[in-house]
Amino acid sequence: MSAIVIPIHVHVVDTPPDGRAGTFTRPHALVRVKVNTDTVQWMYAGNFDSFTVQFVPNPSPPTLPFPGVSKVSSTAGPTPALTPTVPGNFHYTVEVIIGGVHWSIDGCPEIGVDL
Repeated sequence: MSAIVIPIHVHVVDTPPDGRAGTFTRPHALVRVKVNTDTVQWMYAGNFDSFTVQFVPNPSPPTLPFPGVSKVSSTAGPTPALTPTVPGNFHYTVEVIIGGVHWSIDGCPEIGVDL
């Protein structure tokens, strides 16, 4: 098994030329992983209060990359390692809390689970 760690980072102050406060520089727009082979974790790159990754189910029928797991959270270090068991492309939402301020990116990042 290969361990895939997906980094998360948001600027909490204006940081030209990368962007203004609230600009996410990570996660990558799409991360590809192998079904039943890779383990996946998310980790914030820097100091944070907490972060949550919530998966958006695919419709007809509703499926998630990690059955029974709709979200993962952390208040220190990476999330627990998960092994994707359902192939497909899945969007997710990231919410980060730093110094009591909430930052989020909704439904844009994607994890592609390949056979």
